[in-house]
Amino acid sequence: MAIGESVLKIVFLEAHPAPTRPVGGGPIAGAGGFRYVSFPVENLHEIVSEAGKRGYKVAVPVKAYSPTDFAAFLEDSDGNWIELFHSV
Repeated sequence: MAIGESVLKIVFLEAHPAPTRPVGGGPIAGAGGFRYVSFPVENLHEIVSEAGKRGYKVAVPVKAYSPTDFAAFLEDSDGNWIELFHSV
């Protein structure tokens, strides 16, 4: 999957290892395996608003981490967190 000038590779194995993440998702601390990915965006507030309207779980609403840095976290159906961030 192309993401800007980067490539995200997702591999599906025939033999599934036992999950090491907390059942039901949640914060990434204390969990192994894929749990978190981060993407820079230009229209953070609009993306998070639209995701919520479409029924996606907004795990952490848009939050200012400094006067110029903002981020939010969405959660996919497997409980993995997707961070979207914007710096002005």
